Amino acid sequence: MPGYDPDFLSTRVPLPDFAPRLEGKILIRPELRDGVFRDYVNYTLVMHAERRTAVYVALNIDQSQLKTVERGPWDTDAVIGEAHQLGEEYYYKNRWDRGHLARRASAAWGADTRAARVASDATMVYPNAALQFDSFNQDEWLGLEDWVNALERDRDDRITVFTGPIWGEDPLWVVPRDRPPAEVPAAFFKVVCFANREHAFEVRAFVVPQDVKAMADWSGRRRVDNQFYQTSVAEIEQLTGLLFAPIVAETNPLYFRRNAEAQARLRIRETPERIPVDRPGDLVAMDETRVVIRDAEIDVFLIAAMPDPAGTDRGAEWVSVLNLEPEPVALEGWRLADDDDRRIALTGEIGPGESLRLQGPTLAPVLLGNSGDVLTLFDAEGARVDRVVYKAEDVRPGRAVLFARPTRRAGRSS
Repeated sequence: MPGYDPDFLSTRVPLPDFAPRLEGKILIRPELRDGVFRDYVNYTLVMHAERRTAVYVALNIDQSQLKTVERGPWDTDAVIGEAHQLGEEYYYKNRWDRGHLARRASAAWGADTRAARVASDATMVYPNAALQFDSFNQDEWLGLEDWVNALERDRDDRITVFTGPIWGEDPLWVVPRDRPPAEVPAAFFKVVCFANREHAFEVRAFVVPQDVKAMADWSGRRRVDNQFYQTSVAEIEQLTGLLFAPIVAETNPLYFRRNAEAQARLRIRETPERIPVDRPGDLVAMDETRVVIRDAEIDVFLIAAMPDPAGTDRGAEWVSVLNLEPEPVALEGWRLADDDDRRIALTGEIGPGESLRLQGPTLAPVLLGNSGDVLTLFDAEGARVDRVVYKAEDVRPGRAVLFARPTRRAGRSS
């Protein structure tokens, strides 16, 4: 069965190797290629012997040959063996989804519909599934998967993707009847490789936390569970024990270790870098100047918005800004931007504990989308002070969308 092709792109991309700490953790069976690799149509995976979940999945995507085909049923893989995979009982009558690692819609490609259907069916096996909470699988993870499927920076419609779980120190467990407990991944990674329109090889790497508590030590601030992050391949290697080929690890837009020259030139605040991503425009490319983020330093917040006022929207939409600093904050030079980067200039000042409503002429040309939007607040130096995200399900006619609460900053993206 044809699996992952390392020569799928114009640059050869070998499968990852394993650090010593994974010794004895990889499932080895004589039925597998080289005793380790399970090849399916358009992808290959390696299983974790103890956790019964893939260590990683390597997928080739040809966007020009993607087809829409019907979804088949889930099944066990006899080659890997029932004892080495998490079957239906781990997903039965609970909120855990069978989260595809090689996405079905991305793998469903081929010269004709029949070939695409065979590839689609090949993803419907339990070794290609991981325990993902339903709201995570159908929201944050789906958003990243959609971005990969719609990638437009590639030159030839060909993309190579590596995906897998990250395990935390304080895990959750699923305990079905009469079966051993299964550990829930604390996060998932994705490494995306492609040739850009200038024929240069590019890489983007992402981490999406699923267990906030287990991931809280990544940053001094608390992360909320509605965000994915662009990160470095080196950090994914550190978190997983995988060793990516040098061409992948070195073609990396973000810095894992301190680099004084790059930090001064690109405005890098800290390493390893982690960039919160809400839209494709947030992705950082090689040698791109970073947006300085001061969310944790300045207590001025986007607290609420009215994207769908009763009656006509014109002039009735509003955004509210709250100052929780102990001193007045001068707003001269500050900017507010929407998802399409329409910006308005702020003026005046906000006293401590006071809020400012931007509405009508003071909000134009910023528009609040009823199907969701990203709002970003910048200070006079161009640093990001706050960013909030809302989605279509948050919008109700005549009701404000709240971004900040006393006990939890719901909707905050970092």
